[in-house]
Order: sequence, then C-alpha cells, then structure tokens
Amino acid sequence: MNFKLGFIAGAAAGYSLSQFLTADQRRKLEQRLAEARDNPRISRVTDSVRRNAGQVADAVTDRVTSAAATAGDAVTGAVDATNGSTTPDGFGSADRPPTAAEELDAEKAAETAPDVGDTYDEMARLGAENTGEGRVP
Repeated sequence: MNFKLGFIAGAAAGYSLSQFLTADQRRKLEQRLAEARDNPRISRVTDSVRRNAGQVADAVTDRVTSAAATAGDAVTGAVDATNGSTTPDGFGSADRPPTAAEELDAEKAAETAPDVGDTYDEMARLGAENTGEGRVP
C-alpha cells in the first residue's frame, strides 16, 4: 500500500511540476527520462512489471469474484433462514410488526386518485407507440 501511495504521489507531483517548466527545463527533463529508460536496472524492472501485470490482474479478478460469491452466499443464507426476510424476526427491515394505527395510515396512503389508472393506461399506450431515438426495443 505504501508503494502505491508513494507512486501515486510521485506521479502527481511530477505532473504538476512539469506543467510549470520552461522549454529549457522541459528539454532537460526529457533528457533525464531518456537516460532513465536506457538504464539496465530500470529496464529490468519495467519488463518485469509488464510480464507480471496480467498475472496480477487475473489474481485480483479471482479474489474479487471469490469474495463476491462468498458475500452472496452469506446474504442468501441469512434471507433463507428468516423465510425471505432480511431480519431475524421475519418482519422485513422493521424492528416490530406495524400497529393497527400504522396499518390504517398505510392503507390511506395507498389510496390513489381516481384518474391515476387512466393516466397509467395513457402513458403505457404512448410508450408502446413510441418511435424514433428514444424507443427501447
């Protein structure tokens, strides 16, 4: 982690400094970079990173896939153990069942205006007849 943080910080610092260089300073920087590329030690490290990058990416992909599968299995097991609920008491995400007053309030809130059904039908018809760019097949 420290290497990654140092690498990112160095890259950011190098980029920001390079934005304020004069033409002469930029030319000198390019010369030094060319010398660094020709350095055998740096070439070996660069080649090694190139060779191993695919293996590192594969290893990370395998780890993430495995962790996601494990998490999915854990969630599925927790839901199955509570008859489809995500909480141990089986009442969804609430800590208790609703009171009679809460149930009555929920029923009142669920009532819709009389024209909602007509509006829904109209929107469904317009969507079915949609043509042009916005059409979803």
